[in-house]
Amino acid sequence: MNPTALEWLLQFIQLPLEFAKLGLMKLILIGDVVAGEQEIQKQLAVQLKLPEIRMADLFRRAVLEETELGLHIKHRMASGETVEDSTILALLNDRLKTADSKEGFVLSGFPKTVSQLKLFQDFDHGVFLDIPAEFFVHQFMEQHAHGKPELFASLKETVTLRFRHYTEAMAPLLSELESEEKLLRIPAADEVSTVVQRIMKQLKK
Repeated sequence: MNPTALEWLLQFIQLPLEFAKLGLMKLILIGDVVAGEQEIQKQLAVQLKLPEIRMADLFRRAVLEETELGLHIKHRMASGETVEDSTILALLNDRLKTADSKEGFVLSGFPKTVSQLKLFQDFDHGVFLDIPAEFFVHQFMEQHAHGKPELFASLKETVTLRFRHYTEAMAPLLSELESEEKLLRIPAADEVSTVVQRIMKQLKK
């Protein structure tokens, strides 16, 4: 098939040629749920035709199904202990062995620290959803205090502090990703669809 015919075919099925050339893509999505992380992950996975993998979902499923890892996680959590990085990685690796993730994935919830990053290097890019404090506070208030003005003043300082702690916690991970030339920093203080298109454009470069 000649290039002109191929381009026509891709347009016909509404898949832009440049996106079709992306090929295998293994992505880590880094961002707070307040930044719309879940919806961005969902739309990004659809556009790339890749599975969306959430560590929180893997934890819940393992515990509910009472797998060996699930029982171990349940015991650790019931004891007030953190789940070891090796256990989290084993849970993730089990998921990545499935057929649908062989061509790539959009992962959220791991890694969260530099030590976890050192254990997991099988990915192409870490996509950081970069939002300013004002946007974070606004989105949080819309989600949790909409129509309740009495809550706004009492929550604003707490939410601002939460954002500061989040950015400080993420800083070492982002710095390490940047040093490995794997970081994509995406302005994310916009509609979900706009943010997704920004990510897609970066992936084409």
